[in-house]
Amino acid sequence: MASIPPIALHPANENRGLVERVVLAETRTPAFSGYTAALARQSMEWMAIVLYNRRDNPSLYGASGPNLQAVVTARGQFAGFENYPTLASSVQARIDDILRIANNSSDSRFTAYRNHVQMALDIGNLGSGVQSRNPSPGPLAFWRTDGSSAPGGRAVLYRDNLLGNDFYYTGP
Repeated sequence: MASIPPIALHPANENRGLVERVVLAETRTPAFSGYTAALARQSMEWMAIVLYNRRDNPSLYGASGPNLQAVVTARGQFAGFENYPTLASSVQARIDDILRIANNSSDSRFTAYRNHVQMALDIGNLGSGVQSRNPSPGPLAFWRTDGSSAPGGRAVLYRDNLLGNDFYYTGP
């Protein structure tokens, strides 16, 4: 029987590695009720669109510069990513757990988690080209946990409760 090679994230210092970590940390896993791979992929893709849209207008979101690391480390924006590439222990543990399951073929959740991680890798590999998939009338610029308060300002709700997150675009 052939051994299944491990699945791993790209290095943290690469944009795709950063995107992979954000989307894995912020997207519900196959363990959650209502999870479907299609919804997870859509959520991950929209999160990547938000990151790249913010990179293009960093000062609007408190980022210190026009790069993804500045976007995710901006104060009060992405919980657990303030000191990226060092992650908060809870965020790192979540990602480690997802990868552990995705690499353990004897775990009954193996296939679903492996597919989940592969989606994150696919989204990370899209790079800034993901912006061409912006679904909303304005630049998709925020997501918040469903039930949280709206971001305020010019944020307009685009999609409510996409696998546990609400997505907003920047309106006129």
